[in-house]
Amino acid sequence: MTRKNNNRMNIMLILTMLFCVLILSMFAFAEDVEIVTLNAGTSEVEQKWGFQYVEEWNKNNPQMKVRYELVPWPDLHTKVMAYIAAGTPPDMAWYFMDQINEWHKMGVLEPLDEWLGDSKNEYLDALVNPGSDAYFDGKVYGAPFSLVASGLAVRRDLLEEKGLSPESIKTWDDFKNAVKVLTDPPNRYGTMIILGEPRMTSLDLGWWAVSNGLGSISDFNPEKKKNYIELLQFVVDLSPYMAPAQIGWIHRDSMTSFAQGLVGMYATASYFYGEIHPISADVMSEEKTVFIPLPYGPSMKSHSTPMYTVGYVMFKDAPHKKEAAEFLKYWVSDDVSKAFPMNLSPKKNVTIDDRTSALGEDVRWFENQWNKIIRETNGVGLKPVVPAEEIYRIFNEEIIKLFKGETTPEEAYDYLKANIEPLLLD
Repeated sequence: MTRKNNNRMNIMLILTMLFCVLILSMFAFAEDVEIVTLNAGTSEVEQKWGFQYVEEWNKNNPQMKVRYELVPWPDLHTKVMAYIAAGTPPDMAWYFMDQINEWHKMGVLEPLDEWLGDSKNEYLDALVNPGSDAYFDGKVYGAPFSLVASGLAVRRDLLEEKGLSPESIKTWDDFKNAVKVLTDPPNRYGTMIILGEPRMTSLDLGWWAVSNGLGSISDFNPEKKKNYIELLQFVVDLSPYMAPAQIGWIHRDSMTSFAQGLVGMYATASYFYGEIHPISADVMSEEKTVFIPLPYGPSMKSHSTPMYTVGYVMFKDAPHKKEAAEFLKYWVSDDVSKAFPMNLSPKKNVTIDDRTSALGEDVRWFENQWNKIIRETNGVGLKPVVPAEEIYRIFNEEIIKLFKGETTPEEAYDYLKANIEPLLLD
């Protein structure tokens, strides 16, 4: 064999070895990719749903597995900030409108238009266009998996025992009258506000704020001062008909108190079915529970229904954007979306029949009631509160003082305006 042939064989051998090393390194890299996603769905049904579909993904995509981290809503922003501060942003995270707005202002989010591709067209048009809480500066930054509407959850059975019809509750005055009739302490209270969890205090009263013409709890427009003071007076008026222990209640306590009949009705949202049904399927039935539009306040003449989305964001400096985008498209697909056990679907092609096929026939009446509320009232986008965590804390502390009779609506308004308005990010 000539030297020339030997050289040729050596070159071919080297090239073959390099090719093999390249292929092996590609597989090794793929196997090492771990998509980190932070998820605030910590209820039992949300966890079951999340782990089921993550397990399915990981089984079918061993080269890019998902690490599914559960983080309670109150801790989500802090956790994301810790990841970013460490120089390792998560690949994905859940968002609520306050978080996505704040993260966008910080410049840490990745636009999703190109990553979503054709999946973007599967959404209801309003959710991926101007006016959506996932849309900023001409781009989509959030991929919703859940459409949330708020309304009033009413124990129909308890109210009708007192000779009242849930459908007769139209205004705040109607509501206050029904609350008074229902209250029989310490066995039953007419309503509640979650005061042991600042985020929920702010969200609960944010819904009531919209029902009196405000944009949010941070709406200090001078022209709406009267509306805001009416909201605070509303809290005072309801205080005798709410349990003293609610100062320490958090989100799950509100569900338990409703299921047990300790509380007769309160403002909630379309996630309610998924929270209550596992602990009290009997109560979460058409015979015992009904959902009606939020009563409207003295500054309004008709019902407004606060609405917003919950979904996923990606972070611009995350290490695995390509792989995360593949998971994202799977995660917001119709098949996965229809099985989410909370709220309403944000997808055009997911029907009530699809939802009942995934979740059971019991969910049909619930879906129909919420769709009726949306159809027959004025849907209003809830305005974000940014920076959220600090504002939640300030608002919660002052509402507790109001509930305890330690301040007046006028004093509370002046305090909240003075302490929240300087924090607001435009």
